[in-house]
Amino acid sequence: VEAVRDSTTGSFSISWIRRTRIGGATLSGQDVPLGQSSEKYVVRILNGGGETIHTAYPLTNSFEYDTYMQIEDSGSELSSIGVVVAQVDPTLNLEGHSTTAYS
Repeated sequence: VEAVRDSTTGSFSISWIRRTRIGGATLSGQDVPLGQSSEKYVVRILNGGGETIHTAYPLTNSFEYDTYMQIEDSGSELSSIGVVVAQVDPTLNLEGHSTTAYS
């Protein structure tokens, strides 16, 4: 998981490399075959105290946390965030193991 803040816009670009549940793994940093009917994730944005202030359910392996969302969630633009990402099983709607990053 990587969260990069654009110093011009204040938005955070969040991206990650997905895991596969079926059919293999890669250590080279490339996407692996999906092994499921569709992609779904849960992204939780954390404030400096580690509390969830925003939750999103993107259908791709990226998410943009823009300044409008930041102001709505915390009252101001943020200089840093924590991000927790987990893949969601599209059939059972269950979360897999999560990964956390801080920017």
